[in-house]
Amino acid sequence: MVDEHQRDRTSDLGEPVSVHPPAGWLGYVDQLTDVERVVPCVLAVAFPALAVYFVWLHLSGRVPAEFPPFVMLAAAAVAFAIGIGSAVLAWRAVRMPPKVIARPGYTVYNDALVIKVGNAIDVLRWSDITELLSPAAAGGKFRLIAEDGRAFDITRDVEDGGQFIQSMVQRVAAEMLPAALEAVSAGETVMFGKLGIREDGLRYKDKRLDWSEVSSIFVVLGGSTLEFRKQGALLPWCSIDPNMLPNNELLAQLLIRVAPAH
Repeated sequence: MVDEHQRDRTSDLGEPVSVHPPAGWLGYVDQLTDVERVVPCVLAVAFPALAVYFVWLHLSGRVPAEFPPFVMLAAAAVAFAIGIGSAVLAWRAVRMPPKVIARPGYTVYNDALVIKVGNAIDVLRWSDITELLSPAAAGGKFRLIAEDGRAFDITRDVEDGGQFIQSMVQRVAAEMLPAALEAVSAGETVMFGKLGIREDGLRYKDKRLDWSEVSSIFVVLGGSTLEFRKQGALLPWCSIDPNMLPNNELLAQLLIRVAPAH
């Protein structure tokens, strides 16, 4: 559901393709990590239980001989009193408004991604994105970098998170692909970290390899390794983790269209 504040900021974007608010289970996590609410509830259970234990020790005669006979009853009374006090605090805590942590939600439009955290809204057009980093390269989250230098860490902890991430990755690559193909056709090198794609071949660090010299392009199951092999060579000409490269989905789409069949 798009609220009125967001609708005013995004009126020129048309209707949203999909809306992804923070995942519902995060609300339970917020409550369980609310110290003011959780601690009194725990103490309200723990201290009465401790009082019962002290009474049991007294009745069963298991009080050490060096302690006066009444010590366990006194300890039980103190524990029970603390439990009652904690129960009062817990009752007041649960009547307070639930803790709310501002978490990001996302709305996908044909021309832009809208990021909403609390009342703050950022509109990031697909055409303004210059880099998409995978979690392996960005510390555990996807990261979008705009041409003006803004960076946005993107979480998958939203409703339909898998669908959202897949859509985002595909839209970013689709937006970048025409310009990348045009650059390759013009004889330029499109760089992905230290790996470059050219119309006539590859570039990696200070090495070059023509497409005619490539014997195979190999991707390890799971996408953890991308290898380019040179004809007649035992070892890979280049072995790299594509998850560490910027715009790795664009790299895959570009290779499909530029590299000769192997």
